[in-house]
Amino acid sequence: MQKLMKFTAALATALALGGCGAPDSTTEGAQPIENGELVASPESVALGRVAVGAEVRASVRLTNRGGYTVDVTRVLPPRPCRAVLIVPCIRPGETVALALTCAPTAAGAFGGDLALTYRNGSRDDQTLRVPVSGTAYETR
Repeated sequence: MQKLMKFTAALATALALGGCGAPDSTTEGAQPIENGELVASPESVALGRVAVGAEVRASVRLTNRGGYTVDVTRVLPPRPCRAVLIVPCIRPGETVALALTCAPTAAGAFGGDLALTYRNGSRDDQTLRVPVSGTAYETR
């Protein structure tokens, strides 16, 4: 319960600031890229074979390789998946984990792009796309 209250307070603060607040402009020990740059590892998620009605989980590490704080403003997973990113503000050099859970309801191929929209110090929103794939099968 205490962790939930801390998360709620941090989220309320981030929302009150309109996102992450002021961006960082330097990265220790590395030559900064002008804007924040979000990269995913792995670059694609292959979930393999999953029984219909079962859940499969994966984790995607998101790293900011740029010189400004990245503010993830939208996370849109493919169906039948859901995604949770607890820390939407990623400082230069920082890595956070995104949890992906997929629960297919019908047999066949499923997936698509996990799309993350973010602000990185430039005028335009950026989008990082991570392909997600899997195959659901019926159990008898």
